Amino acid sequence: MAGGMVIIGAGECGGRAALALRDLDYQGPVTLVGDEPHLPYERPPLSKEAMASDAPEIKAIASDAILAEKSIRHVHSVQAVTIDRAAHAVRLSDGSVLPYDKLLLATGSTPRKLPMPGLGAHCVFSGPSPTRSRFARTSPPATGSPSSAAVSSVSNSRPRPASSALMSPSSRRSRAS
Repeated sequence: MAGGMVIIGAGECGGRAALALRDLDYQGPVTLVGDEPHLPYERPPLSKEAMASDAPEIKAIASDAILAEKSIRHVHSVQAVTIDRAAHAVRLSDGSVLPYDKLLLATGSTPRKLPMPGLGAHCVFSGPSPTRSRFARTSPPATGSPSSAAVSSVSNSRPRPASSALMSPSSRRSRAS
C-alpha cells in the first residue's frame, strides 16, 4: 500500500474512524487531514447549559501521543482542495499532495443561520472556542474533468431532496401531491 487510508476531516467522525481502523488491525498508513489547528475533539451537546456557558470544555478524542503510538499521521491547519480520483491523490491547500489507496470523506456540516431580525450571536452557537473556525467555504466550486473535484473542509447542512428510491411509499405519495 503506497498511500494507505487518507481521511479528510479531522473532526470527531474522522478522528474516531482513524482510531477504529487501528482497533480493527488495519496495517496500512493512516493520514487524518483537517483545517482546524487542534486535535479531533468531541463536539459539545446542544443544550441550554452549553449555550449559556462562555466556552464549553473541549475533550480531545486522542492526544498527540496516542495518535503517534497508533501510527496515525495528523495533518492539521490545511484543507483538501482537489481530489484526483484517477491518480489516487489529494492536493492540500499548502500545495502538498497525498497519495491514497482508500479515501474517507468525513467533513461534517455547517449550521445554517436563519435570516431573522434580532437573532444575535447568543442564539446561534457554531463553535466551542475562539480557535475554531467559523466554517467558511474557501474552495471554488468543482470544474473540469470528472476525475477531479474541488472539496471544502465542510459541507452545507441544508436539506437535500430525498431520492425517491430511498423514500417510503407514503412519502412518495405525499411528495407527488
